[in-house]
Amino acid sequence: MESDGLVRASVAEVLADLGHAVVQAASGAHALEVLARDAAFDAMIADQSMPVMAGLQLAATVVERHPEIRVILASPHGQLPQSADAFLRIDKPFRNEDLQVVLDVAVKRARAA
Repeated sequence: MESDGLVRASVAEVLADLGHAVVQAASGAHALEVLARDAAFDAMIADQSMPVMAGLQLAATVVERHPEIRVILASPHGQLPQSADAFLRIDKPFRNEDLQVVLDVAVKRARAA
């Protein structure tokens, strides 16, 4: 989940190319609406710097409502508070390989839960 539409579309395309089914959300509120309709997801990528609802706030809400979903927070290196340690992280900007590695971890954790 990324507030910038072009970046979000680019990440979604990379994820699809890596073999993942992708649903995009333009905001934290939109992501929560999507999950309220269908929460059958292994993982969510949330950008920490979204307007209105920061990625960490979205992550905490998702884990509370849908504990089976693994949340990955995307943020520039060192920009997340210590309270984000409970979540998987990916430093921005990231390479496709970095994305694949963190998603593999997220999916394994989701399926093990």
